Amino acid sequence: MNNFETRIKDLEKSSDFSGNMIENLTKKQSELDSILKSMCNSQNREDSAILQEQKLQAEITDLSAGVYAKICRFFQIPEEKDEQCDKKILEFIEKRLHVHNAQSEIKLHRAHRIRRYQPSYCCKMRILPG
Repeated sequence: MNNFETRIKDLEKSSDFSGNMIENLTKKQSELDSILKSMCNSQNREDSAILQEQKLQAEITDLSAGVYAKICRFFQIPEEKDEQCDKKILEFIEKRLHVHNAQSEIKLHRAHRIRRYQPSYCCKMRILPG
């Protein structure tokens, strides 16, 4: 009988040990699941940020292309010292291109000569419409 009691106690200890091990493994599995979920969330946020960055980069490219598409260059416009390029271009558009009310209807973002002033030199002029 003593032998059976000893064997039963050993089995109980073994069962308790196995139960504790299973409980520890379950806790560790839960921790690993939590870490994996956190990593998946981080990956999803990173993927979302990458997509957002690509979208913004495409928008920047489109905007840049739009700006460059609106650049107008005029050549052979006589140059005067201390001229106002925007007024000179609008006068040119009205007089030479016959666009009525250009000075009141057309808004220029910026107008300037490509080179610095040189007396008696007809150079090109660039404008950026507003």
